[in-house]
Amino acid sequence: MLPNAMVATLTFLPFILCGSIAMLTSLDFLGFGLLVRSPSLGELLLQGKNNLQAPWLGLAGFFTLAILLSLLTIDGLCVALQRGGVTSNLVKEVSLSVEAGETLALVGESGSGKSVTALSVMQLLPALPVSYPRGRILFNGSDLLRGNQIAMIFQEQMVSLNLLYTVEK
Repeated sequence: MLPNAMVATLTFLPFILCGSIAMLTSLDFLGFGLLVRSPSLGELLLQGKNNLQAPWLGLAGFFTLAILLSLLTIDGLCVALQRGGVTSNLVKEVSLSVEAGETLALVGESGSGKSVTALSVMQLLPALPVSYPRGRILFNGSDLLRGNQIAMIFQEQMVSLNLLYTVEK
């Protein structure tokens, strides 16, 4: 029972965390959150609203909150396939954003690039023939095309995971 509960808990944890941050910030901004004058994002946004002559207060709170709550952003992604010296564009200039609590569906004709876009987020396309000439895939501010900060457990987690190994392995 514990492995099944852990999968659900770890899957929903980022969404619960983002929702909690947003709720606490909203309550603090309205004056119903933490103690008055406690350091918080809501208090920082309220100070920015009350002191328009100091725009850095509001902007600092806004950008901090935007970075904390943004889950996935794809900005101008281009995916190219190279075979025999010929480069074919598989995906051209795809941009989308998934915020906390949102669900996004990629809908389109067969061959329109839905699967290539989704597989690019996880870097599951073959490395050599596929390249990313332009664009970024951001998760919590980190560019996924330049790192390895995200992973996926597919639908049948008991098939994808082995209780004898750590998740990292």
